[in-house]
Amino acid sequence: MKPGFILSVLAIVLGLIVVDQFLARLERNEILGEAAAHYREGTQLLNRGDSAGAVRLIERAHVLQRGNRGYQLALAGALLAAGRLSDSEAQLRPVLNADSNAGDANLAMARLQVKLGNDREAEAYYHRAVYGKWAGAGPADEVRMELAEFLAEAGEPQKLLAEVLLIQNDAKVAPARERQIAHLLVVAGAPARAADSYRSLLRRNPDDVEALSGLAEADMALGEFSAALESLRRAQRLRSGDAQIEARLEFASQLSELDPTPRRLASKEKFERSRKVLELAKTDLRICAQLKGATAKLQPALDDVELKERQMRSTDNESAEVLLDFAQSLWRSRQQTCTTPVPESDPLPLLIHKIGQ
Repeated sequence: MKPGFILSVLAIVLGLIVVDQFLARLERNEILGEAAAHYREGTQLLNRGDSAGAVRLIERAHVLQRGNRGYQLALAGALLAAGRLSDSEAQLRPVLNADSNAGDANLAMARLQVKLGNDREAEAYYHRAVYGKWAGAGPADEVRMELAEFLAEAGEPQKLLAEVLLIQNDAKVAPARERQIAHLLVVAGAPARAADSYRSLLRRNPDDVEALSGLAEADMALGEFSAALESLRRAQRLRSGDAQIEARLEFASQLSELDPTPRRLASKEKFERSRKVLELAKTDLRICAQLKGATAKLQPALDDVELKERQMRSTDNESAEVLLDFAQSLWRSRQQTCTTPVPESDPLPLLIHKIGQ
């Protein structure tokens, strides 16, 4: 066989191999491009609230490119948004099994556990996300803030305070984030710290309506009802017609008018305010008894207080203090029986807190 012929055959074979590889790369690029297009469109649908449509498109992207963990995590997120919790978990487990320290996968699992109502597991996954591996610097503060919001909803004030203080130590906190932190400090039972944060914001911008409203909430938690009124009046002047500010201003006014602790009060006025506080305590306990089916258990305490109240003949300071003792006793009974918080519009918890200071 002639050498020229052999070379020609080899050239043809090599050419076919090159063409085949080129076509394979072209096909792969087309598949990758199609997957990326499905992913982009699915993400847009998810951002617009169409979780079902997002699932369909992101699932196509995942099928076209099985090895793309970003698509798999996005699919898990879309499934979560669509309420398909078990399907979301089925996508997340393999990602976490492959890398249990991945920050993004742990964050996704934390959100899933929140939806499932598994608070302890959710908290654990949030912590793993905070300290996990992220591409680049990682959104540790954002994740910690999400954890803080979760702890606030879960009613974990001590854990919440620990997380918020870590966030607050960041010197690069923006005003919006600083307001958010201050609000969470109030929720965590640290209103004095919150008030300091709000005042710091107001020194930089005296017309910050959100900071004024937040300072009012902190002052109410501290029992500084007059200061809260002043802050809300300033906020009202800056943003007249705001329904929320109007409602909180009315609430602060109610607190100030019911507060039996100011030293300037005449004995008769203190007694009258104390009587009103006691009536609030009775009402709250009756509502609690009805909700819990505990009327038979709690009615004797109410009857005893009402009997002693009818037997009172004086309206002096000492009698007012007795009424306040009754109110505190009924409030403790309410707390022991009904663990659910009272409505935000109920002034009694703040009044009882101040009375007990």
